Amino acid sequence: MNTMKIFLLTMLVSLASVSLFSQNTNSKLLVKYTSETLTEMQLSNSSELDILEYFVDKGFYFVDMPDKPIEFEELVKINPETGETVEDFDMSTIDFNNFNPLEFNCEYKANRKGYYRVGNTGKLLIVRHRIDIENKVENERRVLQK
Repeated sequence: MNTMKIFLLTMLVSLASVSLFSQNTNSKLLVKYTSETLTEMQLSNSSELDILEYFVDKGFYFVDMPDKPIEFEELVKINPETGETVEDFDMSTIDFNNFNPLEFNCEYKANRKGYYRVGNTGKLLIVRHRIDIENKVENERRVLQK
């Protein structure tokens, strides 16, 4: 009987911690990752989770398309469940204020920025490189510790 009580208590504590973590999780991450995956990431590799959270919120920015020639890729909407391109998506409907890079083909690269043309909007999406994101995450940690 005691074993059953301990098991139930353990399950209850586990569910409560997952629930609490899920409430603090950036909802943009749930487009690609499950709550369980994010909880596991928090427990085993929290710095990678911090990088992902920064990426979906501040790891990119939009600018007007420059007049000078620049190498870029076309920004493409991706179905997060299948990984396939959403062919009929109209780029002019992008909500620049609530943009979620996990819903598109953009990603951060190890040591160089990514450039993506946003359809015919006249905008260019610039994705910070991983080293820059890591530095910014570390700077935010330092500020919070003060």
